[in-house]
Amino acid sequence: MALFAREADRMQRDGLDQWQSGIYPLTEHIEADIRSGYGWVVASRGDVLAYLSIDDTPDPFYDAANLTWKTPREGT
Repeated sequence: MALFAREADRMQRDGLDQWQSGIYPLTEHIEADIRSGYGWVVASRGDVLAYLSIDDTPDPFYDAANLTWKTPREGT
């Protein structure tokens, strides 16, 4: 999860609030992606270098959040 925390901090410094460190993504989100077969970890010598998730299913997290969309959401 250090990879996600580091990137959340970087995005915040860049003025992006897409991820908030410690709020999203959580460990259980990543573990669920991997268990479901659409999340992969790239590692070398025990260090996590990257994470990739390919899932075209709308995430219910975004339905529950108080968000304003600039374009219509497909699949909802």
